[in-house]
Amino acid sequence: MEYLDEGTQPLGLHYDSSDPSATLAGAYKAAADVPRTGTGAWKTATFVLKDARLVNRQNLGSDLRLFTPSDPLKVRRIAVRRTGN
Repeated sequence: MEYLDEGTQPLGLHYDSSDPSATLAGAYKAAADVPRTGTGAWKTATFVLKDARLVNRQNLGSDLRLFTPSDPLKVRRIAVRRTGN
């Protein structure tokens, strides 16, 4: 994911997982937060989701959501790739 490093609030990701202990039977599992330092530069973040399920169980049939507590979030590109089996 490419994002603009504005503000200092971390960038978070919730994704649809196969983890039954996560919120709503795994539909909203949190990945590790990405720190932001306010450089104003475009940066790349990679999330490795080993238990991703991605069967449209989040709001409006989505599989993931990005969020910050209060700072604006600008995203230029998101790519999803399957690796391994």
